[in-house]
Amino acid sequence: MLHTVRNFSLTFIALFLIGLLMLFIGTGVAWPAAPTATLVPTQTASATATATATATPTATPTATPTATPTDTPVPTATATPTATPEPSATPTDTPLPTATALPTATPTSTATATATPLPTPDGETRTARVPILMYHYISVPPPGADQYRLDLSVTPADLDAQMAWLAENGYTTITLQDLLYHLNLGWPLPDKPIVLTFDDGYKDAYENALPILGKYGFVGTFFIITDRITYGDLNYATWPQVVEMHKAGMDIQSHSRTHPDLRRLSPAKLLWQILGSREALEARLDKKVRFFCYPAGRYDDNTIRALEQFGYWAAVTTEYGATHSTDAPFTLKRIRIRRHDTLEGFIEKVTRHG
Repeated sequence: MLHTVRNFSLTFIALFLIGLLMLFIGTGVAWPAAPTATLVPTQTASATATATATATPTATPTATPTATPTDTPVPTATATPTATPEPSATPTDTPLPTATALPTATPTSTATATATPLPTPDGETRTARVPILMYHYISVPPPGADQYRLDLSVTPADLDAQMAWLAENGYTTITLQDLLYHLNLGWPLPDKPIVLTFDDGYKDAYENALPILGKYGFVGTFFIITDRITYGDLNYATWPQVVEMHKAGMDIQSHSRTHPDLRRLSPAKLLWQILGSREALEARLDKKVRFFCYPAGRYDDNTIRALEQFGYWAAVTTEYGATHSTDAPFTLKRIRIRRHDTLEGFIEKVTRHG
């Protein structure tokens, strides 16, 4: 019995010890393992969540702002404002008027600038003996030319000989303005003054007369029928040629628009012929046109009144003579040079009145 109880006690103790050991082992194994297993996932999940959370916001802001700034430059790139510098191109164009600088051509005609106001007579009556020569064509007449063309033609060779004689004998060419200032204000004239006038504005005035006058340093006065040039009549000079003559120092004046008989025209038609021709010339030459040549020498009191009203200072006729006076500026006389005038005949005409 004792032996049995002792064996049972030993067995119970052994089992108790084994139970304690098993409990200790079980608890020890589970405790270290549980924290380790729990910690790793927690940190990993945390890191992942943080990383994900960080990455997502970072990506979102980066994408959005980057896209927006990139779009903002598009307006800058639209740089239509940069195209606006075409106004800048306009200012660059503005200098063109300055380059055209027709005003710069004004010095060619210094007297014109002075001529703007009417030279009011100083009250003294004066006369002057100044030959005003009258030419028309400066060319050889074509075959079959009528009597008028033949009579009104002086060959370039004859004109050259006549100009050479004037130069050798001390004549000085003046303009009608010079003559008028002498008559009205007593301004002095050279010893042997002479005025050279060429009617109508034929193309040979540019081709032949201009070079010959330039050769001798002479000034010519050219009376232009403006519509013949405007509408391209091939017998007449062109506007660029007329402008070139003006710039070369020639005096360009009016001979009406269409060369009519002015005696039979209404006031409106006189306005159109007399003022219209003046405006056509002034628009192209940058000068004041103050002198007129009566077409075919025909005029009346109404014509003279119209000339005065429209700002002219004087006019030339076809009446023969070389003496001019203060009280008759609109009936200045001239000496016609004809085709059959020899050099001796030319000299006689000039010296008789010069």
